[in-house]
Amino acid sequence: MPQGNLTNTLPLGYSLVGSKVPQAGFVEDLGVNPGLGDQVLRFSNGGFVTYANDEFDNTWNNGADPAKGPSIAVGEGFFYRNLAGTATFIRNFSIP
Repeated sequence: MPQGNLTNTLPLGYSLVGSKVPQAGFVEDLGVNPGLGDQVLRFSNGGFVTYANDEFDNTWNNGADPAKGPSIAVGEGFFYRNLAGTATFIRNFSIP
């Protein structure tokens, strides 16, 4: 398993992503550093639920944790829409 500083820059537009390590958590706890206005789209009950990082107050909406974003399950992929062009996916990880 990769250890250390795992860094990806997310391209503009849509990307299909998931946690770099097998762990559940909020998107920001998993290493996503969102830009203002960026979105997370999760598939649920035959459709997509969209969570947006508000471009005015930098909080997540639609029932997500306002500071950390939506919760992602172990092994769950999700679409990330990088509208601001500044989003990164950074994870510092080491096996004890």
